[in-house]
Amino acid sequence: MSEETWLAARLIPTSGINGADEQERRATSALLAVMSAVREFGRALTQPWGAPAGQVQTFIEVPFRLGDGKFFPDGLIRVSRGQRQWTALVEVKTGSTRQPSTSASSRRWRCTTFRGRRCSPSP
Repeated sequence: MSEETWLAARLIPTSGINGADEQERRATSALLAVMSAVREFGRALTQPWGAPAGQVQTFIEVPFRLGDGKFFPDGLIRVSRGQRQWTALVEVKTGSTRQPSTSASSRRWRCTTFRGRRCSPSP
């Protein structure tokens, strides 16, 4: 799926109010929207992970392909400054919800380099 079709995080999401999946989607969208709207807040949360100081963009349920599977992490954070770009996938859990097998974190991930660069699934 192209980047143009990614859903930007919204402070007041339009998703429904029923069920745990919608609860997670609303919580993720609101948190990520505030991160992109309040620069200091977004910086405080991303800086410890090695993100540059820059424009924070946030998206929800961005689809990724890994082998034959399609995965939908709850959110994506991208920080850009000049030519440098830092990206993180976000998985959110609210209440006592169980992790679905189609989520990005259903596989173990290990970073092959540090500071938000390339990560790959563990064998």
